[in-house]
Amino acid sequence: MVSKILITQSAATLCILLLATAALGFWSDYTSLRMYIFITFLVLVALAAIQHYTEFAIAFVLSALLFNPYFPAHLSQNIWIVLDVLFIAGLLFFVFWTTNSYQKGSRFEKYLANQFPESKYKIVDRTRDNGKYLARHVESDGNPDLRLRNLETRNEFAIECKWRAKWRGNPSHGDVGIFWNPKWTERYLAYGRNNKIPVFLSLGVGGTPEKPKEVYIVPMEVLNNWSFLKRSHFIGNNQPIT
Repeated sequence: MVSKILITQSAATLCILLLATAALGFWSDYTSLRMYIFITFLVLVALAAIQHYTEFAIAFVLSALLFNPYFPAHLSQNIWIVLDVLFIAGLLFFVFWTTNSYQKGSRFEKYLANQFPESKYKIVDRTRDNGKYLARHVESDGNPDLRLRNLETRNEFAIECKWRAKWRGNPSHGDVGIFWNPKWTERYLAYGRNNKIPVFLSLGVGGTPEKPKEVYIVPMEVLNNWSFLKRSHFIGNNQPIT
């Protein structure tokens, strides 16, 4: 099955190529070129809406209206070239924002951190994924994403943050859930034992990373040695943020 990420990347790439063709003057039939750009922007509207990126969907609607061949906007060639370049830059940002897994993970991590107000919690540490920049393994990259301290009780705890666009599995054939590497559970539990603090998994599902539809926080030890974590297990072990 072709993923939404691949379809998004393909549609955006096609639109970028068409815009570049227009900017460079490689296509003399501007009416048909407008039509193709108009159609690709409509496809991007649908893709952005399906993935709950409302602002992008609105931007693509406006873009489609500008390029529509039925009521064409009459602008000078220089203005069109500038617009083409700006749209290309916007599309590159859209692809990065919606398909980069590291970027989406960071946005969910920020969302979760904001659920623990600064007046009540101190962020003691945050894993920085230094290995991405050093091109070699950094041991601390395997730590939970966030380590916090309750300012009232002085107790500390750590949270590993994961966001998924949707649950996996077929509801008609059993419970849905997410795939999980049991080695991660062992690693985070070891971190908790070494630092004498509890460790939790926070899972966001659906919506967008910065505004997930469902959010759960469960103790790491309840994950056991499973490679598929069921939704019912998250519901049954969910702990409210206090």
